[in-house]
Amino acid sequence: MFQQKHKHPKQHKHTAMSRELNSLYLENHTVPVPLADLFQAKPKFDTKAERWTWRPFKSSARTDNLTLSHWVKSNEKYTDYYYARYNAKTQPYQYTDLEYDKCIAPLDARWSKEETDYLLALCRQFDLRFIVVHDRYYVHLDRPACVNADAAGETVAAGDRPLRSLEDLKDRYYSICRALTKYRAGEDSRDPDDLPLQATNKLADDLALLGFDGDKERERKQYLELLFSRTKEEIEEEEMLIVEARRI
Repeated sequence: MFQQKHKHPKQHKHTAMSRELNSLYLENHTVPVPLADLFQAKPKFDTKAERWTWRPFKSSARTDNLTLSHWVKSNEKYTDYYYARYNAKTQPYQYTDLEYDKCIAPLDARWSKEETDYLLALCRQFDLRFIVVHDRYYVHLDRPACVNADAAGETVAAGDRPLRSLEDLKDRYYSICRALTKYRAGEDSRDPDDLPLQATNKLADDLALLGFDGDKERERKQYLELLFSRTKEEIEEEEMLIVEARRI
C-alpha cells in the first residue's frame, strides 16, 4: 500500500520583505490572513449635489462700497459678507477740553494738547497698533508743528521736547486712559460707601487692564537685547552651569 502524502498549504510570500527575512518569518510564524476587505466600500450618498452660483457681494467692513464676487450655494441668502463680523475695531479713548484741563494736562508738562490730540488721532487711524503709530509719528502728513522732521526724514526734537520713543507713546496713551477712567468714575454723585461692589470691582479691573510702565518695558527690552547678543561661549557656559545646578 502506498502511504498518502500530506500536502502542506501553500504559504503566501510577503513581497515587501527580502527573501531571507521572508523565509525566517514563514518558518517561525503562521501567516496572518486578513478577515476583512482591505479597501472600504465606496460611499453612497442619498442627497444630490448642491448648486453653486457666482454671486456679487458687498462687505460692511469696507468704506469704498466695492463690489466683489465669489461662489456661494444657490440656496444661501445673507445681507452682509460673512467675514465682515471679524472686522473688529477698537475704540480709543477720547476727551473733551474740560477733561483735558482737569485730569490730563497735569500728568506731564512735556506734552502739549496739540501733540496729545495728534497721538490719539494716530491711535484711532492705526487701530492702536503702536508699532505703526511710532513708525508714522514724525512723517505723517497731519503732524503738527510741534512734531518736526528734517528734509532727510531724520527726526529732530522740537525746542526742548525730547524725541518720542515707542514706550513714550504707549506710556502717554495709557496714562490718559487711566486718568480719564478715574475722573469719569469720580463724577458719580453717589456716596462711595453706597456704591455696589460690582462698580468698585469694575473700576479696579479697568485700571488693571490699562496698566503700563514705560521704565519696566525699557528694562525688559534691554534685557532681551543682552540675551540675544550672547556669544557661543557664553551660551555654552550657561548650559554647563545649568547642568551642574541640576546635579546639586
